[in-house]
Amino acid sequence: MTAVCSAEKAGQVRAEGADRTIDRGTDLVSELGRNSFDVVIDMVGGGQAGQLLELLRRAAGTPSPVRFLALWPISTCAPSTSRT
Repeated sequence: MTAVCSAEKAGQVRAEGADRTIDRGTDLVSELGRNSFDVVIDMVGGGQAGQLLELLRRAAGTPSPVRFLALWPISTCAPSTSRT
């Protein structure tokens, strides 16, 4: 799972289960590429909504491993560390 958060919270977000963190101010399409995620969960809302849509893969062809991108405020919500 890739998470978008502030640089100050990156360590805590990785400790909660993120494989990778991206700084909140980063251009997500430039950093991650179009069609690079199967699921995007935005727990915050904000100005990056258009970019989030560009990150979503279109269903077609051979399935690949599912990739997640999550945006959340660490003080109010954290992802499950379960990887089932």
